[in-house]
Amino acid sequence: MEGAAVMTRADRIVTSAPGRHSRRDPARAGRLAGAAVAAVGCALVVVGLGGPPGSPPRPTSQQGDEVRVPVRAAGWVAADGADDPDGRLWAGDRSGGAVTYLLFDLPEPEPEPEPDAGGQAGPVRLQLTSAGDPLPELVELVAVPDTSWQPEQLSWQDAPMLGRVVQAVRPAADEPRVVFDITGAVAGPGAYAFAVTVPPDRGAAGFVGADGSSDQPTLRLPQEPAPAPSSAPSTVPSTVPTGGPTGEPLAESLPMPSDPATAYPATSPPAGSPECVLGELLVPSCGVLWGAAPSGHTGAPRTESLAEFETTTGRRQDIYHAYHRGRTMFPTPEEAAIAAQGRLLFLNWKPQRWSWAQIASGYPAVDTYLDRLAAHIKATFPEPFFFTVHHEPENDVRPWPGSGAQVADYAAMFRYVVERLRANGVDNLVTVMSYMAYVPWNTRPWFPDLYPGDDVVDWIAWDSYAYSDPGYGHGDFGELMNRRSSTHPDWPGFYTWATEQFPDKPFMLGEWGVWHSPRNPGHMAQLYDSVARQTPLFPRMKALVYFDTPSDQRARDSRPERTEDGLAAYQRLGAAPYFQVRLAPGPPGYAGDAGR
Repeated sequence: MEGAAVMTRADRIVTSAPGRHSRRDPARAGRLAGAAVAAVGCALVVVGLGGPPGSPPRPTSQQGDEVRVPVRAAGWVAADGADDPDGRLWAGDRSGGAVTYLLFDLPEPEPEPEPDAGGQAGPVRLQLTSAGDPLPELVELVAVPDTSWQPEQLSWQDAPMLGRVVQAVRPAADEPRVVFDITGAVAGPGAYAFAVTVPPDRGAAGFVGADGSSDQPTLRLPQEPAPAPSSAPSTVPSTVPTGGPTGEPLAESLPMPSDPATAYPATSPPAGSPECVLGELLVPSCGVLWGAAPSGHTGAPRTESLAEFETTTGRRQDIYHAYHRGRTMFPTPEEAAIAAQGRLLFLNWKPQRWSWAQIASGYPAVDTYLDRLAAHIKATFPEPFFFTVHHEPENDVRPWPGSGAQVADYAAMFRYVVERLRANGVDNLVTVMSYMAYVPWNTRPWFPDLYPGDDVVDWIAWDSYAYSDPGYGHGDFGELMNRRSSTHPDWPGFYTWATEQFPDKPFMLGEWGVWHSPRNPGHMAQLYDSVARQTPLFPRMKALVYFDTPSDQRARDSRPERTEDGLAAYQRLGAAPYFQVRLAPGPPGYAGDAGR
């Protein structure tokens, strides 16, 4: 809605890191830490924690200046249904993919003594201990909104949905444990659930389970009390185009080339799970947004292409991705109609005839165009939409002075466009930095300098495709997400690199697909099935946008229907619970995941 508070740029918090900006409010994080510590205060008593039926109470304990709260329930799920007879907890590349789930209770504080108003809250930490094997180089802790699960009921199909990433940890090679700072993820007494994930190409992490020992998963809270938390202003949730939930039939929607034979299958998250909805900056509270750029490189009418793609693949898209060049005005009326039927727009603008340096310098013709575009957006499309400028800039960099296309020119151009539109009152842009993610471009020494800055970038996206013939780019979803190269062994893979470079940003695949090969036609279905298995292992990934084309610049075909098995696998994937996000704002006060 026009002027929605969630998109107000003045509300954004600037951190002290030079050149880096964040929307996380450090004062709010401190208040949440204070609330968590105040839940225990300085009353170090034995408190019975609820566990599975028949389990004994698990007391808190004092260790020096800390209160330690053991895990109430713990379990792990594997894509192939495997178990560990030794009671270890696994995450990462084991049994087709594995995720560990943890459930803790923060107890109510004792009424006496009263907290000391001058006390300072320390961090709240979650500690896991290795079961003996070396830990992988990247371990992520993820908030889980659902706290109603029991370990014996966990399965890959019915596991709780993952929410925001709390923290990534990179253990040293000989480190026996990992410790996460969860201060901003707890807000007082109650139940809290978390998941532990490892990207599949990083190996697997095996942790000591809930065995009652000092090495079991534990929360560590500071002993000293903290001031009572003050009330924080609520955040108005973002507004989105009206429309039904994902997976609904296209009743009274786009005109169809032909009537679909059956209604689209309705899917839903596991029973008892909180509903996945949109929060600030269009980040889902849990789950992953599902989208497409249909009929790429064909010039086919957009409405018809989208209708045909949705009919073929069997579900409504959350995101519709379209591309614009030069002086065009967008969103177009056709795109606005697509959004009004219950979809989010992802619009890509690539300037023509103007160099990056010209745009960044305030070239009059560019300013005139941007001012007209701002007026058009304000008059025709007040809803938030994803927006990027000149996606995949890496291969257009000309590093010599005076080229107008140096790395610094791109970063300055992106910033100039966003700030010019904002200054003209366009407050509904959800900005995306879209990389190409191919070696050798991402190993160039200048590659990190393409980034325009956190204050003008809301999401991080990259484009990556799977190749069906063995060789470069052949493998599963993990390979596509975190591709490495023997020619540049120091490159860690894009997902791993981005978790370190942009710890407070949500990620998306702005383009992805599988190139069909007549020599290996079964690979398309295999890749789609691997997405279903491995998506939980990449918890920062909040949107997947498929690039559908019968023929790209190299005559490659990515259409899911290119093979019968591939289409069936893609339909199964789109119906999976992970990709069911209701395109409606969260409850009042829900701020979403403005990054982590």
